[in-house]
Amino acid sequence: MVQLYSDRDGATPIGNPITADANGFVFFHVLSGEYQVKATFGAEVQTLRYEQIGQPTLQVALGEEVDITTSTYPVGAFETFIVIKRVGPTLTTITLPPVADRDGVPLKWADWSTSVVSDHEIRFIADGSETIMKLSTYSAWSNASGLASGWLYPSDDLTGWLI
Repeated sequence: MVQLYSDRDGATPIGNPITADANGFVFFHVLSGEYQVKATFGAEVQTLRYEQIGQPTLQVALGEEVDITTSTYPVGAFETFIVIKRVGPTLTTITLPPVADRDGVPLKWADWSTSVVSDHEIRFIADGSETIMKLSTYSAWSNASGLASGWLYPSDDLTGWLI
């Protein structure tokens, strides 16, 4: 189970699970991310999968933006927002996770690179036999005067990604 805190700074840990107050509310702080939240009342159980708490940023880093310093970056199954902050080189390659691992959750990406980077190519590579709009790779271009961002959606038939 994930560590919960009573304060925003994460200085005071509290138990998990926690009990609701007399009005049925719970209060806690946790790192930004997607969580499974389970609410129990007597014999009734309600489970919420992939519940977003906090800012939808790169989940592998538990809510921290990642500065890409290498030319490639593997994306895990639980990322929802890929933030690209690069000062060079001009190519960033992002290897996408298998579509089946996404459970229908799309990927949002944004290039927030500095003005040092001109004609920045962001190249997405599909996993194995999967495709991106029926292609094995997809490239987006951005520069300081026109930063790029977009969404990649898992296809309904789980054979690839849609833009």
